Amino acid sequence: MCSELRPERFTDQALEVLAVSQELARRYHHSQWDVEHIVLALLGQEEGITQELLHGLGVDTEAARKRVEGILASFPKAAYEAGQIHPTPSISTLLENAAREADRLNDEFVGTEHLLAAIAGETKSEVVAILAQFGVNQQEICQALGKIRGGDGTIHREAQPKYRILDKYGYDLTDTTIQGKLTPVAGRDREINQLIEVLAKKTKSPLLVGDLEVDKFSVVQGLAQGIASGDVPTFLHGKKIVALDLGKLVAGAKYRGEFEERVEAVLDAVRKSEGRIIPYFDELWVGVSEGGLDIGSMLKLPLAVGEFQCIAATVPQHLDHFRERGLLAREFELISIGKTEIAR
Repeated sequence: MCSELRPERFTDQALEVLAVSQELARRYHHSQWDVEHIVLALLGQEEGITQELLHGLGVDTEAARKRVEGILASFPKAAYEAGQIHPTPSISTLLENAAREADRLNDEFVGTEHLLAAIAGETKSEVVAILAQFGVNQQEICQALGKIRGGDGTIHREAQPKYRILDKYGYDLTDTTIQGKLTPVAGRDREINQLIEVLAKKTKSPLLVGDLEVDKFSVVQGLAQGIASGDVPTFLHGKKIVALDLGKLVAGAKYRGEFEERVEAVLDAVRKSEGRIIPYFDELWVGVSEGGLDIGSMLKLPLAVGEFQCIAATVPQHLDHFRERGLLAREFELISIGKTEIAR
């Protein structure tokens, strides 16, 4: 890796791409590491912002990858696998330009999207000509990136930037309803009205309490359907109910801190919506007594200072966890679902 590259400036995904590109150089028995290796590594990513950008531009990434592989196959090969590869001057230029792209966008870290934009901005490169044939140029990339990002910057080094973070870890129930993908809810008018009453107070968030066999989600679904149809009070017009998936938030987290970073990124996206998004957290306290992950504690301060409201759900057995953390006194108001008895 060249001396100009400061690893702490790059996101985990970008560092992974650079590492893979160097491994590609070794695999092709090339003694020099060049931009084409990075392009192939970017095209080979199975998910991430680069894939979203390219797919959004209608790029056939498999066809583009084969074209780049053809270029690499034509490069001079060493007689044996190189133990050490050397970056070309083009690599240094690319990394500097990627950093400039990040600076231009006021991003703290350099991500794969900045690498792609910097590559597309090159003027003398065979691989850039190939990308251009697939409709990829710097202007198109920047425009597509602006649509995806919605104003968010790459402010975390974790592999997944905070672009569309709520899409990654949740489901927009309001939009799903509009698309006709949710079955209409019936028989939950009392609970839905109670939910609306708590949200109208602005000072507390509703906590749905029901036994495991009780369908608490249907109440939230019913509210989302009311918002979609406009059959709700004016203060809820234009709101979105986003159901967060705890399984997705936990999946692949290498350490507890990474999970908490994801949750904080979700909460930050909710904050930035300025009340337009109401997140729904289901069964926050499962596993907490055994040392499990505790979103509830992360919600306490934001709810207490009124940064946003949320909807949460739990079973009666876990109410003690709320009480132990003082969350029932101020932040939440209980709503009994079904015939559940709640010990106040």
